[in-house]
Amino acid sequence: MNPGVLILGGSPAGRQAALDLAEAGIEVLLTEISPFIGDDPVSMPLDYISNTHALLAAKHPRIHLLTRTALKHVEKTADAFKVRLQIRPRYVDLNRCTSCADCLEVCPVKVPGENHQAIYLRDGHQPESAVIDKMGLAPCSHACPAGIHVQGYVALIAQGRFQKALDLVREAIPFPGICGRICTHPCEVNCRRNEIDEPVAIRQLKRFIADWERKKTHRSKHKKSNISLPAADGRRIAIIGAGPAGLTAAHDLALKKYRVTVFEKLPVAGGMMAVGIPSYRLPRDILKAEISTIEEMGVNIRTGMTFGKDFNIQTLRSKGYSALFLAIGLHGSRKLGVVGENLSGVFDGVSFLRDVALGKKVSTAEKLIVVGGGNVAIDVALTARRLGSKAVTIVCLETRQEMPARDDEIKEALEAGVEIVNCFGPNRFLGKNNQFTGIEFKRCTCVFDDQCHFNPRYDENERTTLQADAVMIAIGQRAEMNFLEAENIMRSSQGGIQADPQTLQTSIPWVFAGGDALYGAKTVIEAIASGKKAAESIDRYLEQHDKKRDPINRRPDAIHTHDDINGQALSGPSQVKAQMPISERHLTAAERVPKPRISMPVLPREESLGSFSEVELGYSEEQAVAEAQRCLACGPCSECMACVEACKADAIMHAEREKIIDFDMAAIILAEGLTTFSQFELQEGPGLYRISPHETFSGSVAAAHAMQHTRAERHFTSSSIRKGAFRQSPARIGVFICRCGDHIARFVDTDALQQQSARLPGVVHAAVIAQACLPDAAEWIGNAAAEHDLNRVLLAACSCCALDQVCFSCTYQRVRCKANLGLFAAGPHGSASSKDRLPSGNSSKLIWEFVNIREHCAWVHADDAVTATAKADRLIAAATVKLKLAFPRAAESMITDRSVLIVGNSTAARICQNLLDDRRIVTRVTEQLPHQIKRVDGQYAVSNPLNVQQATAVVLAPQDTTEANLLCSAFATTGERERLLPMPPDVETLLPGVFFCDPRDGRSTGAAAAIKVTGWLHQLAEQLKPTAASVDPHRCRACKTCIDVCDLGAPQLVGEEPHRHCWIDPMICSGCASCAAQCPSGAITAGYATDEQLEAMLAAVLKANDLNGRQKAVVFTCNWNAYRGLEAAGRKHSSYTPWVYPLKIMCLGRLSPGILLSAFQLGADGVLLLGCAPDECHYTFGNQRAQETFNLTSRLMQLLGHSNKCLVMDRIAADDAESWVPKIQTFMDGLNGGGQRHG
Repeated sequence: MNPGVLILGGSPAGRQAALDLAEAGIEVLLTEISPFIGDDPVSMPLDYISNTHALLAAKHPRIHLLTRTALKHVEKTADAFKVRLQIRPRYVDLNRCTSCADCLEVCPVKVPGENHQAIYLRDGHQPESAVIDKMGLAPCSHACPAGIHVQGYVALIAQGRFQKALDLVREAIPFPGICGRICTHPCEVNCRRNEIDEPVAIRQLKRFIADWERKKTHRSKHKKSNISLPAADGRRIAIIGAGPAGLTAAHDLALKKYRVTVFEKLPVAGGMMAVGIPSYRLPRDILKAEISTIEEMGVNIRTGMTFGKDFNIQTLRSKGYSALFLAIGLHGSRKLGVVGENLSGVFDGVSFLRDVALGKKVSTAEKLIVVGGGNVAIDVALTARRLGSKAVTIVCLETRQEMPARDDEIKEALEAGVEIVNCFGPNRFLGKNNQFTGIEFKRCTCVFDDQCHFNPRYDENERTTLQADAVMIAIGQRAEMNFLEAENIMRSSQGGIQADPQTLQTSIPWVFAGGDALYGAKTVIEAIASGKKAAESIDRYLEQHDKKRDPINRRPDAIHTHDDINGQALSGPSQVKAQMPISERHLTAAERVPKPRISMPVLPREESLGSFSEVELGYSEEQAVAEAQRCLACGPCSECMACVEACKADAIMHAEREKIIDFDMAAIILAEGLTTFSQFELQEGPGLYRISPHETFSGSVAAAHAMQHTRAERHFTSSSIRKGAFRQSPARIGVFICRCGDHIARFVDTDALQQQSARLPGVVHAAVIAQACLPDAAEWIGNAAAEHDLNRVLLAACSCCALDQVCFSCTYQRVRCKANLGLFAAGPHGSASSKDRLPSGNSSKLIWEFVNIREHCAWVHADDAVTATAKADRLIAAATVKLKLAFPRAAESMITDRSVLIVGNSTAARICQNLLDDRRIVTRVTEQLPHQIKRVDGQYAVSNPLNVQQATAVVLAPQDTTEANLLCSAFATTGERERLLPMPPDVETLLPGVFFCDPRDGRSTGAAAAIKVTGWLHQLAEQLKPTAASVDPHRCRACKTCIDVCDLGAPQLVGEEPHRHCWIDPMICSGCASCAAQCPSGAITAGYATDEQLEAMLAAVLKANDLNGRQKAVVFTCNWNAYRGLEAAGRKHSSYTPWVYPLKIMCLGRLSPGILLSAFQLGADGVLLLGCAPDECHYTFGNQRAQETFNLTSRLMQLLGHSNKCLVMDRIAADDAESWVPKIQTFMDGLNGGGQRHG
């Protein structure tokens, strides 16, 4: 591959360098460290000129833009630079974002210290695509074993969006109400509010939204959408154990349409949630409700079924089960192994809690000892107190700080009168007549060894005895796994089930294991995480996926990467970071102000000890919102996923990861101020160039020098003459109406438009598409064009034209849409761009037309859908008739060779020649000053007393100002001389193909001229100009009117008498079509819109409608300033009278009196001409020509008896786009005030 040029910085100079190199045929990698071009602390939003400049870079197929990209390493090799780039994710797909801002409306996070939300757009900056401010996972979210977007649901609660918050939790787990009560909340341990005061009450907030839904009469939208029974012939999966791991796996597998049966040994479902956690902590109605939701999904739960007794692996296999998940839990109690443990009155706490939960009769002791320091011991003690025990003492090995029980549960036990004795362990049980009477304890001096392993040590000399009526042992749980050997399932070295820690697959391929039976005793939330992993692994196993392909269930959204950037294939190897880092965002001073945690309301102590009623009462709505608002937005993005739901373009990519990519580059241009070559132990020199970010001319100079280091590929030798040719073909039009998500469809009846469009003449197919600017839309249109044999396509969306241009009204999405459709030239024969997504290159076979029904209809008439639809219907009809009358035309060229003539003997001349020779471009130098320079037949003829030399391009390189003045005077016409001198230090003149080197800075201007000339020659080779006018030689009378009208010198007399006629040089013609308006014989056809097309469009928009006497008018707008005003009105949703039909033309100078009079004849009550301000005309004298036409037509109107208010000409300055609506309103008020036309 021919290495290209790396440009660091999307500054004005960086963009100019990129454009110059790309126009010269060189691949460019343009990087910007921020999400937006020019997004630096002192940057203002791009003005309309700079915005156009930025979009030119964005549209160019040879410029590959990488935002959020930094140079991490560069190394010089023999023939290139090896560079390493770090690309931080945007989390929004540049190829799909429509800049609709729907995501901004739902984002609940305001980034502290910034004036934007977590997802945001920069007005007036490119690319116009959203970006998510995500420094990493919030610590709370990172700590959640089940992958809940913790900060996300907290942020939604803070906004009062409770249902959305609950839906987000349910995307990760099926038990929000359960976990909201019993989760050990590692998220709170990691909450950054711990640095200030107390953590956000995350667990209680989760409980609040679950309880909030239970109080409502409707179910969650998310919940409803997932209650869908699996297919009757779906594969069957068996799960042993109806605890949190088994039920979670059943839930997730049911969502994947598997037929799941859960077998449970106990008489109730829920596992330890049902029989190990007291009902005052987890009410049974909460547990049953959330389990019943899983059953409603088609999961069959069979209780009272013992594995190894009632069924085994072989019976399951014989009944057609494709996979088995063992989630048997730990239902046995661990023994102490000390003397006297078998005495009557010694009980295990696990069995005690199970019997109580199942309603069995249990004996209570007035004086009870509980051995153990965990949550089970606390639950046993508090349950015993509720059952009548008067004195309960907990004895454990750990210190108070080391106790594994939660602090809030320890506090609750103490408040309930439970005594806690720390740092003692049982030495022996005491008894009399085989009846327990007490325990002898010995002091524990250390619980864990130096490796933090459980290895208690005791002081045998310090002992104490406690008397009691009974004792409960609550020191841990064990699994009952006597069936393993019989089922040929291998044990682990610790005695549990042996399974792959990542895939959970056991020694039997179709059998998987998880939960406490695999890992040992852990928490409910960790068991849920294990169930999620099991479901994913089983699904991959059954679908024949690689089970170890990527991390399973680290986050609920799969890790997603791209092999390209902005649609462009990457040449270098890439490394993708699999995990997102934990956010360490700096906290502002305002954030560090303490905010007290909202206390959870609880039952009074006396009342709570007298029953098994739930102790915690839950937050009110006001309390929940206030507590959620304590969140510090650490992400800052909370991953609430509200943007994912809001984005109709499916552009959000929360799982995107940072990339490290290596490239070989021929040269590097540094156009931003944060990086220096010295950082990489390099110095500026050949191949390494540093420029001032805001000096665009320095970008051109650096581009010229960088060009030397790329491989020259010669394209510019000669080409045959091609004359304009017209091919008549019956129109087969396809009309595609964009819904724009719902930004059009919300205000315009797109289905009605489809039906009406299908009845238009020439239309053979009409369809509604979701979003036209997406890549898949282009592919869909291409397939429809092929299926229906279309040769013309009308797109009714938000784009204004189908031309290969960027105007003041263009947006990133419009540019992308045209690129997707292949409307930008890229190859030597004008082929579709490399971004063309149409099948089989269909774009080159189609004639395109666009009409903007969003800004012109939907957004300005948002309060009246009927009117907006009617107006859209008329504009579509007008565009269709224009398209029906359009025919393909071959490019015109009189150029027979492509060479450069350098005039002068200066430093600039020598530098320019050397650089062009290096590109293998045919270059000649003449040191003798010419006496005439004239463009003839598409070439410049440079004459001096000795000879005449012809060249495609001319570089004027004078030694001093005297020579500069002589070179200027050599041009044939005054108009050419006026357009010759560029604004210093630029080298491009307003004469196409002529470049001027300022003698005061020959080194820089000579280099800049070289890169500009190279780009000019590439432009000749690549680009067609559909807006260029053309002459019918059979009708032309060679009157030279067009020559007199055109200030660019595009029309020229060619041929010999008697067949002499005018020819318009397409490379000079700007497309204003003033010549077509002035031609007395009608021999000139305007490129953008012919007279016939304009009259047909007028007839279409002015077609008789029942307007109840209201005035209707036509507004002709120029392509630049005036049309920018029209677009601005739409984007600001500025309403104006709907019966004003805008028709865009390239320049008002294109209008003739005949066209204006036709508008009135066809039914217009008024015609308004809106153009550029006098000194801002894109075509220099277009306004002047338009004024002459207006004056002549006004006199004709007066002679015909029309009011002077019917025909008005006005102008809009480039920086005054918002004046469009007032000017329209003033014009229509004039009509309604008595300005109706007569006769």
